Amino acid sequence: MGETGKTQRAVTLKEPFFPYGPQSDDHFDERLRRLMGALEVDTGSELAKALGIKHQAVSAARKRRQVPINWMLHISEAKGISLDWLLYGQGEIRLPGEGPLCPPPTIVSLDGYSRPLRDAPQGREPLAGGYAPGPVYEAGQIVLLPRVRPRLLPGTALFEQDDSQPGVAFQHFWLAPRGNIRSMTVMDMHGTHMEPAIPHRSLLLLDRSQTDVVPGNVYVLAFGADVAVKRLDRLPGRLLLLSDNAQVAAQEVVWPAEEARILARVIWVGRDIA
Repeated sequence: MGETGKTQRAVTLKEPFFPYGPQSDDHFDERLRRLMGALEVDTGSELAKALGIKHQAVSAARKRRQVPINWMLHISEAKGISLDWLLYGQGEIRLPGEGPLCPPPTIVSLDGYSRPLRDAPQGREPLAGGYAPGPVYEAGQIVLLPRVRPRLLPGTALFEQDDSQPGVAFQHFWLAPRGNIRSMTVMDMHGTHMEPAIPHRSLLLLDRSQTDVVPGNVYVLAFGADVAVKRLDRLPGRLLLLSDNAQVAAQEVVWPAEEARILARVIWVGRDIA
């Protein structure tokens, strides 16, 4: 990435390279914080998922108090982030000529958090016209979620940002009970294998923090560099990939497997009515 014609190095993440041998790094906390900030993650498990590595590797780095240098090189190349900033916190975050980082959700406060226009009724006392209505909410915080494409940044488990379209706004109070807002993003559905439930070009709301398999739910998966949307079920030692389109056969894969990764759960679908 960066200058035209620049050769991209192949950085492997399978074996962490600790730059200080058995010794710890006095600046470990700051370097790990910058790395996690660049990947927009908050926990060690989220860091492992973002890098496409096992959680034990993150635990080993914490135990040695060293951030593996190949992690730094990998993120610098994959996301165009300055290695000087990752290592030392110096200079600009972005390399010259690189585009912006995929932004986290933006929360726009209109009038504080959403709140009922009136107090919720106590109980369900019947009225002359039926039961008492529920509370009516006024506009509160608006969350602008970024768009991503159905493909990954090279060598990572990170979605590629879609800069060709604007983000999509949701009410904060509507998103909050559905998952981790910071981990949410939106993506267009491509293909007809999930029709009729999810037609081609539908808008998918994704939560990247929900990667545990709950049978019957729909997820975004990665098979190498390929991304697919499937309904999942579990069998002993196997993962069943289902398509709502009856003409598309179900698939089985060994699970868990390094070549298959669950990236996010689809928690809502928006579609046009023809």
